[in-house]
Amino acid sequence: MNTFAGRDQGRMLDRKSMRSLRYYNAFGARRISGWFSRLDAAMFTTLLLFQRSRGIRGGTAEIGVHEGKSFIPLCLALADDERAICIDVFEDQDLNVDGSGRGSLSALRRNLAAYRIPEFQVDVLKASSLGLPSKNILDRAGPLRFISIDGGHWQEIVENDLELARLCAAPGQIIALDDFFDVDWPGVTAALMAWFHKSGHDYCPLAVTPGKLYLCHRNHYDLYKSCLVEHLPIIYHLKKTTSLFGFDTLILSGPQSGVRGRLSAWLRTYQPRLYEITRTSLHDRVRS
Repeated sequence: MNTFAGRDQGRMLDRKSMRSLRYYNAFGARRISGWFSRLDAAMFTTLLLFQRSRGIRGGTAEIGVHEGKSFIPLCLALADDERAICIDVFEDQDLNVDGSGRGSLSALRRNLAAYRIPEFQVDVLKASSLGLPSKNILDRAGPLRFISIDGGHWQEIVENDLELARLCAAPGQIIALDDFFDVDWPGVTAALMAWFHKSGHDYCPLAVTPGKLYLCHRNHYDLYKSCLVEHLPIIYHLKKTTSLFGFDTLILSGPQSGVRGRLSAWLRTYQPRLYEITRTSLHDRVRS
């Protein structure tokens, strides 16, 4: 199984980043307001650490940061010389045309400080992403290896954000697009399809969770797919693969309902080896 044992610019992968990310996902994220499932937290962690282990370099970004729930992992995964940027209208809600979230700048800064995110590594941009020049991102964070898109959900702005991601891409970039299949936000689906056929055809769908679609460049599809199917917490969520835009896309399921389902999901995500031992023990007991 994948243990991220690669090297990061001649050094072993920063174990502090691994511990910080896993602690935050298991215990910290629940204390912050926002929308970020345990499965997506595991996806972010797996992909971000895999990038570090393979020497995939670049900044990280989030459009639509709310109070930082899913932005903090993007910061915890940074190497010392990498930067992160987040973009949100925050209290300027007149720019939030479809009411798809209400971020708080003061809450974001408190949460970043609580997890000791160095101020010099993070740039907070209070603005709409619509019409934002890619230079504004590149000057602050450099080319991006991972970007989370969770801002406005109407078609025009989602297309804009996807194109911003493409223009700011570092080699090996991952795009996490929120609410791709959500019936309440059809503009996200329409935007992805329009962008894909206009200028995003070098990207391909890697995986789908109940909350997000993960995209990567075609040149890195096999690399990232092998990472996900070999990594222990992720494979327990793998339901099937299906063809999307001509690529075999991983379909990952969320937790079952009820106390048992939630406990099983927690173990699968945060204690996969204990889950495997427990599942094997129960299976043997049933057979006997």
